[in-house]
Amino acid sequence: MAFIQYTYHHQQHTYQHRQPYRLLFTAFVWLVVSVCCVAQKNIYGINDRLYVMYTEAYTLRAKPEGLRLAQQMLHEAELMRDGKAQCLALSVVMFYHYYLLNDEAGFRQAVKDMQDRALKTGYRQYYYFGMTNTVNWLLMRKRNYEAMDYVNRFLEEARKGNDMLGMWGGLNSLAQVHIARMEYGVAAKALDEAADIGKKYLPDQDLITTYRKLTDCYSNQFEYAKMLEVATLGYRQARTKNNRERMLANMAFAALKLHKYDKVKDFCAEYIQSRGSKIVNDSVNEILEFFDYEVLIMLHMVNGEFDRAKLLIDNMSKVQGYGRRQLRIKMSYCEMTGDMKGLAELKKHFYRSWLQYKDEAQVQEMADLNAMFFNQKLEMENRQLMLDRQLAENGHRRAEIANNNLSLANTRLSLYNSDLELQRTRSAADILRLSVNNKKLETERLQGDISKAKIERQASKLRAWTMALIFAIVIVAFGLFMHVHRHVMRRLRHIHRQLEINNVELEAARNIAVNANNAKTIVLQNMTDDIKIPLSSIAGFAQILADGSDEMKPRERKECYEKIRTNTDQLLDIVTAALEKAQNRN
Repeated sequence: MAFIQYTYHHQQHTYQHRQPYRLLFTAFVWLVVSVCCVAQKNIYGINDRLYVMYTEAYTLRAKPEGLRLAQQMLHEAELMRDGKAQCLALSVVMFYHYYLLNDEAGFRQAVKDMQDRALKTGYRQYYYFGMTNTVNWLLMRKRNYEAMDYVNRFLEEARKGNDMLGMWGGLNSLAQVHIARMEYGVAAKALDEAADIGKKYLPDQDLITTYRKLTDCYSNQFEYAKMLEVATLGYRQARTKNNRERMLANMAFAALKLHKYDKVKDFCAEYIQSRGSKIVNDSVNEILEFFDYEVLIMLHMVNGEFDRAKLLIDNMSKVQGYGRRQLRIKMSYCEMTGDMKGLAELKKHFYRSWLQYKDEAQVQEMADLNAMFFNQKLEMENRQLMLDRQLAENGHRRAEIANNNLSLANTRLSLYNSDLELQRTRSAADILRLSVNNKKLETERLQGDISKAKIERQASKLRAWTMALIFAIVIVAFGLFMHVHRHVMRRLRHIHRQLEINNVELEAARNIAVNANNAKTIVLQNMTDDIKIPLSSIAGFAQILADGSDEMKPRERKECYEKIRTNTDQLLDIVTAALEKAQNRN
């Protein structure tokens, strides 16, 4: 991209006084090439705009700007319904919380969001990616026991579901935990199982991470033959240049420890050729990567250039992260130069640091266990206190219930006494009610006789009014019927007269059509004989002209033209006369 931009600006400066279309053409070519370059670098296969946003957000993943850019990318990916881009955006959010010091809740929530989205969109690899980063997050904080428990629970679920990809990722993470605890033998067994699962069931999965960790385990166990074998296998299956170069460095280191110096030269030469201009073979003042230093040191040692190797060994201290391997390179240098005293000091320092680091790991693990047990003990004590308090509260509640029961019994007795008094009052009231009811019955009988007479008078009046109403309705209905009948009859007579008029017009039109058809027949019969003669003459003279036009004299040709013109005029007169007769007849 930088070269393309330079070319564009150079062309703009060169052709600024020329025609404008050249500048437009150059800009168009630059745009097309830029788009092609972005598309080629888009290794995830997502939208190009989203890929550019992801690369920028990933670069700024430890800063708030990267978090905001990832959230914007997530919103646009949701609009485009791009599940993979959504998972990538959430992975940047996870990395932002990963690098914060005291944000465990935010990190775990970010991992959960990414894993839920991975399961929802079908990109399960990001579900396992969240598991791997959770393990690394725990290991970075020296919580090895918690990481071991987390990985074991994950592996148990993967084995129950026969999830090969989950088992592969879980075994790699389990090995990472064992490596952090310096249990390289157990880690190598887990990585061997992961490699077998990958080769049998995951042919499309890149196993270079498994092979790289396995070479480190064999290196720390001093099993350099196995290290060389695994590194060679990883080199053959590596898909990126960086992984191939790292495997070449491991192959060269294992071959050096096995005293196979010819292979060391071949591996180092291939590594230097792959690195190209990034590695300077004749300079000891360059600050290179660790594997660059290692390869150059091994190459100088097998070539007998121990002074240059010594300078590079001293300069290698600028590189961080591979302390024990640096010591072993120095031990190989002392062994090849015969510096046994220096070799003994280095071995002493190597094993002392090894034991110190392992003791620190074990002490940290024991501290974690003690803290866990102490927390569990505190939790049990808190639970016991809560249980005692609950029992005391239950006792108080029982006493309150007993008091409530006594109060309830007293209330029931008072209610029973009230019921008895109420029953006596009800009995007196019933006697009074019976006497009142008797008087009401006598009054109702008298009122019933009066009501019957009134009902009979009202019923007679209602019958009379009903008959009158029915008679009025019949008269109105009959009038409406007669009115509608007269209107319908007038309409039918009008339609009948209109139909008669239409029949007369149709009969006249039919007669006109018959006359026109007869006239057409007569005209065609008359024109047939009259047209044949002039048409035959025109065709004959035209044939004469066509057959002998080259041999005829001009006078003869002119006579033929005159005959054709005369017969044509005659034919036009016949057609005109026939048309006029037809019009007159019509």
